[in-house]
Amino acid sequence: MTLLVLEEALEDVKEIVEELGFSQILRECREAIGIKQYKAAEFIGVPGTRMKNLETGYFRHMPMLGEIQGIARLYDLNPNMLEKKAEEHVCERRLRTRVRTPERE
Repeated sequence: MTLLVLEEALEDVKEIVEELGFSQILRECREAIGIKQYKAAEFIGVPGTRMKNLETGYFRHMPMLGEIQGIARLYDLNPNMLEKKAEEHVCERRLRTRVRTPERE
């Protein structure tokens, strides 16, 4: 696949990226360019299970800077925007966890 083809495939996703959450961005971008999750993980330099957790939203700690930068390079996205989206996700998960935790007596 050429770079131009990849850029065209990502155009539709980039138009709505502000409306999506971090995990949705990763999944939508990967599906738009038609690669498997394990290939995206290889490019970013993370284990396949880490990529799966990032795409499903099953993470409570901020992705490392290298992960954010790898994702930004792969999908031609702004790393600052990705970091902000990841931070929003982590804060939201922490709030949900607190709400579900029963109060101790």
